[in-house]
Amino acid sequence: MAAELEDPIDSIYRIGFAVCSNLGLFELLQTSRVPLKTDVLAEKTGVDFVLLSKTTLFFLSPQKLKAGKGRILRYLASVGMIEETETDTFGASKLTSNLTNPQAKASLGWFLDLCAPALNKIPDFLAATNYHNPSDGLNSAFHMGHDTTEHPFAFIMKHPYHLENMNKWMSFQREGCNQWLDRFDFKAEVCHGGDVVPEEPLFVDIGGGIGHQCRLFQERLPDISGARAYYMRGILHDWGDAQCVEIIRQIIPAMSTNSVLLVDEMVLPEARAHWLATHMDLAMLGLAAAMERTKRHWESLLDAAGMRILGIHEYNKEFGDSILVAVPKVIK
Repeated sequence: MAAELEDPIDSIYRIGFAVCSNLGLFELLQTSRVPLKTDVLAEKTGVDFVLLSKTTLFFLSPQKLKAGKGRILRYLASVGMIEETETDTFGASKLTSNLTNPQAKASLGWFLDLCAPALNKIPDFLAATNYHNPSDGLNSAFHMGHDTTEHPFAFIMKHPYHLENMNKWMSFQREGCNQWLDRFDFKAEVCHGGDVVPEEPLFVDIGGGIGHQCRLFQERLPDISGARAYYMRGILHDWGDAQCVEIIRQIIPAMSTNSVLLVDEMVLPEARAHWLATHMDLAMLGLAAAMERTKRHWESLLDAAGMRILGIHEYNKEFGDSILVAVPKVIK
């Protein structure tokens, strides 16, 4: 029942791996009007029937081999990725639909091929560094897992497959969740009577990926004028504290007395954090020697960068996703 109620994001986090994501098997079952036999699926996917077959006794004839259930199919059905409707016959489940979503497929590629090699090396990396908290983006479990000396972002930029998967995952990872503009009153918090300067940009999305947050802003608030907001989503959790301070300090000179910095990041509770948030924190440890942060940590970090926090607006409780509104302590 739980799998039937899952949305695509839940499926990706729970499964984290799918043995047939590159075979087109899920698409075959999802688009078929009726469940399909094992031999039909073997023929359509081009998979060796012995691989799909539960029976691995090679002295049996091909006819007798076909009497066994699909080996891979049996596994997929047992975890709810597909449905076993009768002997040697399989159809789509609710989870199959989630796994045929193009963004979900890219997300699986992101986890399996980019994240997993790094995360698997966290124990070795921590042992090799005497269990010091990592803070150097050029020395992390990522480098062990991918056998590279490049920064993770430089590595990703050189591999179009990883870059495409990353962009799709970044725009997909909060699908079905509250968006920041659902809980953050932009008009009240940012548009508060400052002088309008027509040539100034209204909304600057720093490191904005493929522009999905700018698009959301235009859709939700097409008629706003008279404000200036510098927005950063999921940027600072990729970096250690020293690098974050430097990034923020580069923004301050461009800000006016009417400007605000909107930091869209997780704000972890001091106790009893949700597993999704702690999962992301350890992922950042392995991928970039970086971290998620608590309220006190954010306050200290922004203070060191020359900023003060005006307010924190949580919009997704499980992740702790929040908008931190900050302004420079001194405008030069």
